[in-house]
Amino acid sequence: MSLTSNEIRKRFLDYFSKKNHFVMPSASLVPINDPTLLIINSGMAPMKPFFTGEKSPPHPRLCNIQKCIRTNDIDAVGDRHHLTFFEMMGNWSIGDYFKETAIRLAWTMIHDVFEFDTSKLFATVYSKDPKFPAIPADEESERVWRMFLPPERIIHLGANHNFW
Repeated sequence: MSLTSNEIRKRFLDYFSKKNHFVMPSASLVPINDPTLLIINSGMAPMKPFFTGEKSPPHPRLCNIQKCIRTNDIDAVGDRHHLTFFEMMGNWSIGDYFKETAIRLAWTMIHDVFEFDTSKLFATVYSKDPKFPAIPADEESERVWRMFLPPERIIHLGANHNFW
């Protein structure tokens, strides 16, 4: 299947809208009332006031396609992981659902909406990391991913492997 970027955006927002998510517009690239950021560098940055409890969200389920700029790794720009301007697509739950529902929603979107060849998909889960001994391995996410993927396609990564 070949889709334009506008078709991808539409399918994403339509899917989550049908799953009772409120569609948030892309926020300004220059943060408003956030002295911790010079520019918006992630899809969740405009959602920070909702996660911190500073503001109430318009709905407990949100989705957005957020314009972002990254500069912290500008020397690496041009490889397959580093861009300076891009859009992040996200679905957000503010106290409504957690890992199992998030994974099920993602799987259905990948499989049914975008019709990816799921035999080629892998998932990553947080593994115990010696740098952070108090944080347990994410056994819940692994359990849910095993409903969709064989164990050999579930990759365990610690904090050192999370480039986000």
